[in-house]
Amino acid sequence: MKKKKKILGCANVGKKYGLRKKNLKIKEFEKIFKFGIKNNIYYFDTAVDYGKSEKLLGNVIGNYRKNIKIITKLPKRKKFNNFDQEIQDQVLKSIKRLGVKSLYTLHIHEPNMLLKKDRFKIYNSLLKLKKRNLIKNIGVSVYTVAELKKILKMFKIDVVQIPINLLDNRFIKNNFLKKIKSKVKEIHARSIFLKGLLLKDKISRPKYFDRWPILRKMDNYFNQRKVSRLATCINFVFSFDEIDKVIIGVSSKSQLSKILKIQKKAEKVNTFPNLNVADNRLLIPKYWKI
Repeated sequence: MKKKKKILGCANVGKKYGLRKKNLKIKEFEKIFKFGIKNNIYYFDTAVDYGKSEKLLGNVIGNYRKNIKIITKLPKRKKFNNFDQEIQDQVLKSIKRLGVKSLYTLHIHEPNMLLKKDRFKIYNSLLKLKKRNLIKNIGVSVYTVAELKKILKMFKIDVVQIPINLLDNRFIKNNFLKKIKSKVKEIHARSIFLKGLLLKDKISRPKYFDRWPILRKMDNYFNQRKVSRLATCINFVFSFDEIDKVIIGVSSKSQLSKILKIQKKAEKVNTFPNLNVADNRLLIPKYWKI
């Protein structure tokens, strides 16, 4: 198993995210940040569309900014009047909020931006930012296999961010991970806990999810085998050699500590439940109606 670097996800910094009823308070995030740095986590994933995430992250970076690697995303936008200028302005605003000199990766947050008529103008603007060393990598964060296939046929992408978890095997089938890896520098896995859903049992899950029998099958698996949900989710994603980095979202320092202990102790799960499902209404959280 290839050693993978962890990326601390910042979607919940200053904003409600996932199944949590409350947003992550800045003081708790400071604890998480410092604990992460202490344990050699220097990659952070944020986005303009995550509310105040960039600004709050910039506030806590402090003396660590030389080692910090920031991954952020170009916000969703329907129309540009001047592609080069407006995209550059947005990147410069992100850099200023974060207090860094450049971005490790700039993702296209909305894949359709690279699939519609202005896609080449947008991509060329990103190439110019890369030549100016304002961004090191051009990335794309996708929801579906079809989107990614189309984008990789048209553009040279450095980093792709894809969802992978116990339920979501869409990018794993038919050796697709290897095909992706042959075309990009890095693959980043996100949604490894599916916004926390995979860590919850029937009692703690919102009743909205009762409509999917696959979750009852998952409950039975963990109840019968008495294995850790957290360790199973982590080891599943870390078992793929093609994945270079894994985005981990936590809501407390203790959660991050628990995850790192699982990795440090090499708490291995040799078998994984067969929970593959194809329903995008479950796999893609933006479709959840809760």
